[in-house]
Amino acid sequence: MKRALLAEDDPVSRSFLCEALALSGWEVDAFECGETAADAAIARAYAVLILDLNLPGEDGIATLRRIRNRDDHASADAPALALTADDRHEQHQHLRRAGFDAVATKPLTMARLDVLLLDLAGPSPGRDAGVDDVSQDPATLPLWDDASALAAVGGQADILATLRRLLLGDLPGQRNLVLAAPDSPQARETLHRLRAACGFCGAARLAHLVRVLESRSPPPAEALAQFARTVEAMLSTHVE
Repeated sequence: MKRALLAEDDPVSRSFLCEALALSGWEVDAFECGETAADAAIARAYAVLILDLNLPGEDGIATLRRIRNRDDHASADAPALALTADDRHEQHQHLRRAGFDAVATKPLTMARLDVLLLDLAGPSPGRDAGVDDVSQDPATLPLWDDASALAAVGGQADILATLRRLLLGDLPGQRNLVLAAPDSPQARETLHRLRAACGFCGAARLAHLVRVLESRSPPPAEALAQFARTVEAMLSTHVE
């Protein structure tokens, strides 16, 4: 299991981020200040560093600088994500120039966090289980993999039901966008986000088809038709 380092002094944000990371299959070491986070990253290799900009003591930039100032530091080469409430373009550019590989504006959704971590560190162990083979017949996969989904949310059926309702609420618009222009940047971004949501919800068949559509340019017509049929089947189900 991949391990992430999180430095966030706000307890609500820290709790949310830890929960979101755990649901996506990450182990997390969370810290409230930059100095202790830097010490941990110097001593231990992490797959990704998630650093709030406004930390007590050392801010996020100083923390990242200290982690990376020597090649023998264990996480010197780890990709870094900056968290900030400042959505100004110039601030984000400043953070990238300071060494961050990506910048996210708070508040951050679970789906957006998952997309960013996929770009930075690759698939997490809890993501897309059983759908790596894009040649697999999607009909062999269940619409809903309850066992894996419940395992991902620690057996909390109410949380799973809420996540699935959110997924189903967004699906019609996402389907229409993808089918209208399947090779467009907007469709690619939508598929990227949808794959993360499928992972949270145990939507095994849809996750597989999203992976197929992402892997081909242009996406095959038959895969698009299967995608549409699967969405319709999911929308016709009643999730408790």
